[in-house]
Amino acid sequence: MKLIAILTILLIILGILENYFNYRNLKKIPIRILVNGTRGKTSVTKLLTTTFQTYGISTIAKTTGSQALVVERDGKVVPFIRKRGSRLTELIPFIRYCANEKVECIIVECMALRLENQAILAKRILRPTHVLITNSYVDHIAEIGNTIDKTTYTLSQSVPKQSHLFINGDFNLKYISKDINITKSELVGTLDNFSENFNTFPENISLSASVANNFNIPLDFLEKASYRVILDIGMHQKFICPNGAVFFSSFSANDITSLSKTINNNGIDKYNSINFIFNNRLDRQYRVKQFSNLLKSLDIPLNIFIIGENSKMISRYFRKNNKTQVREISDILILRKIMDKCDNNTVFIGIGNIKGQGTKLIQTFTGDQK
Repeated sequence: MKLIAILTILLIILGILENYFNYRNLKKIPIRILVNGTRGKTSVTKLLTTTFQTYGISTIAKTTGSQALVVERDGKVVPFIRKRGSRLTELIPFIRYCANEKVECIIVECMALRLENQAILAKRILRPTHVLITNSYVDHIAEIGNTIDKTTYTLSQSVPKQSHLFINGDFNLKYISKDINITKSELVGTLDNFSENFNTFPENISLSASVANNFNIPLDFLEKASYRVILDIGMHQKFICPNGAVFFSSFSANDITSLSKTINNNGIDKYNSINFIFNNRLDRQYRVKQFSNLLKSLDIPLNIFIIGENSKMISRYFRKNNKTQVREISDILILRKIMDKCDNNTVFIGIGNIKGQGTKLIQTFTGDQK
C-alpha cells in the first residue's frame, strides 16, 4: 500500500511539473492558433502556415490529417514520429520544441475528438490565442455527436476564454462564451487568383483570409501561399488516367455534406460512365449506410467499386440497397488497370475513407508507392 501511495504521489508531482513547464513554454510563443472543425482542417492549417512564413512570421505547424506531419519554419514538411500512438500529450514535446526554436507562432490542427479532450486541449495543453472552426458537419458520431447541435457543442469546448474565434457564417454561437472575440468570415472576391491545385471549399479560403487580415497580412500573400503549399495526400485532387478517364480523389470528404458539395462541384453528370469507389474502414462502419443512401439519392446510372476492409459484406449491402452494379476489388492494381482502360467519357470518384486502400490508390497516381 505504501508503494502504491508513493507512486501515486510521484505521478501527481510529475503531472504538476509537466503542466508548469508546458505553460512556461507556451508563454514563449505569443501566437498559438488551433484549427478545428469537421472538414478542411489540414488544408487550412497548411495554407495559413505557408502564408505566415511567406509574410515573415516565424511559424511551425503540426497536422493530423491523412498523415501526421510537422511543417518546419523553413517550410520543409517532415513526418511526426509517434512513439506511443496518437494521444493529446504528444503536443507537449512539440510545444517544447517550438519554444526552443523561438518561433513567433504555432498552428496546430486539432486532434481531439471527444468533448473532454477538446476542453483539455484548450485549457491545459495548447491554450490557443486564436481558434478557427471550419464547419460543424456531422461525423465521428461516437466521439463528437450525431447531430449538428451536439457537434457544435463539442467543438465549442476547444475555445478558451479571452481567445479570438474565427468562424464561417453558419456556425452556431450559442455555446460560445460572451467574452470571446469573434470574427465571421465572408467570401472574398479574388479566389480566382488561387492555385488550381489548391482544391478546398471557398469558405475555408475565406476563413484563412479573415485570419490573415487580423494579422495585417495582405491577401496576395495568401494567394502566393496557395502555390507553395505541399498538398496532403488526402486533399481533393483530380487525376487523368492514360486513356483520358478522370479520377477525383474525394476520400477525405467523408461526411455527407462535404461529399455532396464535392459531387456537385465536379459536375459528374456530364460523363457517360459514372463510377464511385467506396473505401471502407471497420471503425467507420456508420458511413456505409450514409454514403449508400446518398448515392441512391443522386438518381443517376452509376457503378460502385468496393475496396478496403470487410469489402465482401459491404458489397452485399450496396447491392441490396442501391440496386446497381457493385464490384468488390481486393487488389488496387486491378482497379487501376480497369481505370486506365477507360476513356474521357468516364469518371471515377473516390469516397468513404482515405486510410489504407484509399491512400494506396492515390499513390498509384502520385508514384509514391511504398
